[in-house]
Amino acid sequence: MSQSTSDSKQNKFSDIVDGLSEEHKTLITEQIKLKDEETALDKEEADLQEAQEELNINRLSIGQALFRWSLMHHIVESNVEKLREKKKALHEKKTRVQDKINLFENLLPSSK
Repeated sequence: MSQSTSDSKQNKFSDIVDGLSEEHKTLITEQIKLKDEETALDKEEADLQEAQEELNINRLSIGQALFRWSLMHHIVESNVEKLREKKKALHEKKTRVQDKINLFENLLPSSK
């Protein structure tokens, strides 16, 4: 009887050790999976940071291009306004000259 009790205790201990060993293997497997997931997330994070940096560079380029466009637009608008003023002044001068010509033509006897 004492032998069967000892065998029974040995079997229970062996079962416990086997169970703990299986649990250990499961935990090691889970740890490996988690490490792989962590590595994948780290890579994804690095890729996203790289994309963010590229977006920041593009944003700066767009900002600079917009600034240049704004400056050029201002220069063109300013030149258009100056041109309009010159054309207006030229038109006024032509009108004055034409008025003087008309005045002289009206004052001078016609050569008919």
